Amino acid sequence: MTPWSSPWWPDIVKTAERGGSTASDIIDKVSAGHAMGWPVKGGFLVLERTTDDAIRIWVGVGLNVRDWCGTAEREVSAFAKEIGCNRLVIEGRKGWRRILPHWTQIGDDLELKLP
Repeated sequence: MTPWSSPWWPDIVKTAERGGSTASDIIDKVSAGHAMGWPVKGGFLVLERTTDDAIRIWVGVGLNVRDWCGTAEREVSAFAKEIGCNRLVIEGRKGWRRILPHWTQIGDDLELKLP
C-alpha cells in the first residue's frame, strides 16, 4: 500500500514535516522504489533502504504504538534480513527511546542490529 492511499496519510505528512521532509519527498521516494509503505495494525510505517544496508523507519504513525511496535519490529526485521540488510534505524526522538529501550542510541538515531 502506498502511504498516500493510507487513511494515515495526513498523519504521515505531519510527522514527515516535523522531521524536515515533505509529502513530495515521500511520494518521490516511494514512486522511485527507494521507500515503501508498511501498514501495521493501528498505524503505518514508511521504510527506506539506506546505501549502507539498513532499513530506516523514516516515518511511523499510529495509535497505541506499544500494542503493535513489537509485531512491526519482528516483521520489518524479517523483511530487512530477507533483502540483505543488517540493521534497522529510526530517528531517536524521546518517544521512540522510551518505547524501544533495547535499541542502541547512535548519535541522534536508534539502531537495532539484526542477527
